[in-house]
Amino acid sequence: MSNLTLERLLEEDLRRVSEIHRVCFSSDSKMPGDSLIWLKSNLSAAPRFQYYVAKKEDQIVGYILWMELGGFRNDAVLELEQIGVSPGYRSQGVGTFLIQESLREYIRTVLVPQERKLKLVKITTGTENKAQELYKKTLGAEPECVIRDLFGSDELVMLARYEQIKNKLTP
Repeated sequence: MSNLTLERLLEEDLRRVSEIHRVCFSSDSKMPGDSLIWLKSNLSAAPRFQYYVAKKEDQIVGYILWMELGGFRNDAVLELEQIGVSPGYRSQGVGTFLIQESLREYIRTVLVPQERKLKLVKITTGTENKAQELYKKTLGAEPECVIRDLFGSDELVMLARYEQIKNKLTP
């Protein structure tokens, strides 16, 4: 999808991202306000957690959350913690844009200035989730293992090592 821009999530955008979160992850929250609390707590945990949003004509159409695992190591391990795209913008390249552009931005603005490098990306997703193809296509992620009954169903852990990722991030 063309005409998308990538920005860091700002606190004033939390309500809109919360709407997308509630639609994409309806089983994550019992109460309507839970989504906003969840998002706000993650936003306040920077630099370990990094949110980015995709905008089209100044409207937020999707978001992504990256989480750094295991401390701030020289060889960084990131988890693609969550990605959500507004229903009207799905299957239009927003997810691909969010993954690739936000990861480039993370490497450029977080890892490079600290003289660190990306080692791998971990993704945990439902075994039936069609997004597995997106992770394979955009990152080169491959299945690593299945965790049975993690969130009420089986979850697949996928890994993408830097050697796989670097070819996908080249413009």
